[in-house]
Formats: sequence, C-alpha cells, structure tokens
Amino acid sequence: MGLQCFVLSGNAQDMGKNLDSEPNQTMEIDQGEKSSKNLGKIVVGGKNFTEHYLITHMLRLVLEDEGFEVEERRDILTKVIRKQLLRGEIDLYWEYTGTGYRAHLRQNDPAVYTKGDVLYRTVKEMDRKHGVIWLKRAVFHNSFELAVTEAIAKQYQLEKLSDLAPLLTQSQWIFGIGKSFYVRPDGFLKLVQHYNWPVQNIRVKKMSYSVVYGALNRGQVTVGMVFTTDASAKHHRVHILQDDRSFFPIYNPAPILREETFRAYPNLVQRVNQIPPLLNQSTIVDLNYKVDYEQQSVEQVAQEWLKQTGVLE
Repeated sequence: MGLQCFVLSGNAQDMGKNLDSEPNQTMEIDQGEKSSKNLGKIVVGGKNFTEHYLITHMLRLVLEDEGFEVEERRDILTKVIRKQLLRGEIDLYWEYTGTGYRAHLRQNDPAVYTKGDVLYRTVKEMDRKHGVIWLKRAVFHNSFELAVTEAIAKQYQLEKLSDLAPLLTQSQWIFGIGKSFYVRPDGFLKLVQHYNWPVQNIRVKKMSYSVVYGALNRGQVTVGMVFTTDASAKHHRVHILQDDRSFFPIYNPAPILREETFRAYPNLVQRVNQIPPLLNQSTIVDLNYKVDYEQQSVEQVAQEWLKQTGVLE
C-alpha cells in the first residue's frame, strides 16, 4: 500500500515545509475516435481520484463530440493543476469552489465558504481578475470528513471534531490522511491548528483515499479522512465526526479555464455547461460506486451516463 508514516511535532505552521517536492504524476490518455471536424486541440486536466477521473473524462467526451481534438491528463495534484492551467499547459479542468477559495485564492471567511451560492459567486468574481473563468457548477457537494469506527465512537463518546482535543492530550492517535490534503495550504495542518489539537500525539499515515475505510476497520488508523461522495460509505459502517467549528468549506465542482480559451471557443463553453447541472449528490455517488465496486471502467461509466442524460447521442 506504500503508506508513509511519521509523527507531527513542533510548530504547526512549520510542519508543511519540504513537502512540495512530491512529483507531479500525469498520464496522457490515448485519444479515441474524433469527429470529422476539427476545431482545435484542447488539453483537459484531471486530479487523482475516481470522481475526478469520471468528470474529467466527461469533458473529453463532449468536447470530442463537438469536434475538438482532446488530450486528457490524469493524476495531477491539486497544488500543481492550477499552476498548469495558468501556464497554459492545460486548458480546462474541474475545480472545487472551496479549494479555489481557500487553497488558491487564500481566503478564509466562514461567512463566505460555508454558503454555497455566496462562495461560488465570490470565487467566480475574484478569479476573473486572474484571467480564470468559472463555468456552471455541479449540484453535488464533495467535502472532506473525518471518520472513526462505530466502536471507537462509542468507546470515547465521539460526536464532533472538537471532542478529539482532550483525548489527544492523553495518548497518541493515528490519522489516515490523503497525500494531497496533507500538503495543501488549507489542509490537514491548518485543521490541526483550527481545532487546537496537540501535535505531539498526532501520528500521520499518508495514504490513498481509496484505502482509508479498510485501514480504519483493520485498526491501522484511528481517524480517517473520507469524502462525502465516496461510494465506500455504502460498504463500511463508520461514524462521521461533525465539523462543529466550520473548518471545511462547501466544495461544488465547476469546470474552469483561462479567459483566452473562454473567448476563443464559445461552442466549448456551451457544450461543457450542459454537464454540471445534471450532476447531483446521488448521481455522483452511484457513478463512483460503479467504478470502485462494480469494477466498470471510468470510460464506460462516463459515456453511458452522458448518453442516458442526452448530453451525448
């Protein structure tokens, strides 16, 4: 599984140093059949988890159907993908409103990031100044959550994240945290500060989000980071700890692109904007489930859904 394990110590503000050396892993996907018309080449970027594989491939399929030549790149880290967009290495990718506001624009107002409509309007307006255009957002919200097993929750009477603070003063707890979330400026280290958890008793195992539930149930970690749209929740009985101090923002995904791309390809914008309003919470959980548990391919699931919804013929 390739877990990385270490203990947090020292000033939490200094704990993120020397972590930006993680390589940018990209994978070029072979191009499929293209329309007979060619409107130009578009490079679509994607992050490194099932949900993002799916919605990224949806972009590729509708753009190829429109007549673009499309190169799809997967497995780009959150801290890297925005830079690639601004440098013109990719033309389009899905970003989450909370990530845009907290991680990229470095804003931190709970009155904004806890209200979906306000947050979307804010990032859209602020990013326009950076030459970045946000298209329509998806209906679903995919946030981070911290979970424990039901047995641990019962043993320690855990209901919310602030309940962990007194326990962490007494003994060491192991947190299973996604690699990208650990190094983000709005990530785990900020969460530790936000809840005033004593760092000396926090041991971190960095792991893929896909293995967190298994690690919780096997006792390899005490607390695990999960997603609200993760299909694994259907298979594993865990207790989600309430974010009672409102650390996590709303995370609605929306395709974003540079302004020059937006102006150059109005037909691109029109086709891409067909997708987000159709993606609600139950839909994305079901699509994730088909890939992660029914072992269907990302390509098959994305194409079938686009056809079912009428986005593709």
